[in-house]
Formats: sequence, C-alpha cells, structure tokens
Amino acid sequence: MGDILYSEFVANALGPDITLHFQALFSDPRGLNLRNEMAHGLLGPSAFDDHLARLLIHCLLVLGVWKELTKKRDVES
Repeated sequence: MGDILYSEFVANALGPDITLHFQALFSDPRGLNLRNEMAHGLLGPSAFDDHLARLLIHCLLVLGVWKELTKKRDVES
C-alpha cells in the first residue's frame, strides 16, 4: 500500500491533499500507519473504536467520490 500511495500516478490522480491524508493514515510511520499496524497484528481490540471507524468510513467516502474530485480539480486547473 505504501508503494501505491507514494506513486506519482496516484498522487496526481488524488491530488496532494488527499494523498497526504491517505499516506498519514495508512502508510507513514509518523501518522497512524494503520496498514502496518493492522497487517502485522499490532493493534489490540481496544484500538478499533468509533474514531477509527469514522476515519475508515471517511476514506471510503472519499474514494467513492474520487472521479468527481478529479473532474472538479481538472476544471479548476
């Protein structure tokens, strides 16, 4: 996932703000680094709280409107 989020293609498609948000949430060790924490079983059951659920739902919603965001950004450019 880190390779994907740090690729130039994805960064151009998502834009700098959303790319940084996803990197900090999923792959950057300075952020929550959820991909690493979850994949290696480092999160205990108490980590799966309402805050984490909201962050993950937000990411799904952003991905759901990805095409509209890129269209809007292309029109503004």
